[in-house]
Amino acid sequence: MKFYKVTSLQLFGQYDYKGLDIDKFIPGSQVYNDIDNEFSVATTEVLFQGHPDVAEITEAEYTTYRDRVIPKPIMPEEAEALNTRLDTAETDLGLLLLECTNDKATISSLEETVGNLLLEVAALKGGTE
Repeated sequence: MKFYKVTSLQLFGQYDYKGLDIDKFIPGSQVYNDIDNEFSVATTEVLFQGHPDVAEITEAEYTTYRDRVIPKPIMPEEAEALNTRLDTAETDLGLLLLECTNDKATISSLEETVGNLLLEVAALKGGTE
């Protein structure tokens, strides 16, 4: 088995495997990195003629590339911890929103009180009640 990394994979939206025989690819070994426009694969092909955009890599390099490009799945215990953190964050956010609403009501009440006091002061200064 050989491992290859292909750069400049896409041209005008079409994949160009640079002469590699896709029928010889090990199923499921293809690792596409569309951001960097590159691709790695394990293959049984032994007579590849070569191409400037294709480099033979080691299995370790392939594995490192695959692990970098394909995110690791979240394990159930990690998911449970994340769900707990999310639940806590949602509860905290709800409490903050409730507190904000109460603060707005207090501010509105204080504004009304200040307005009434200003009217009373104006009335006292003017001598009328």
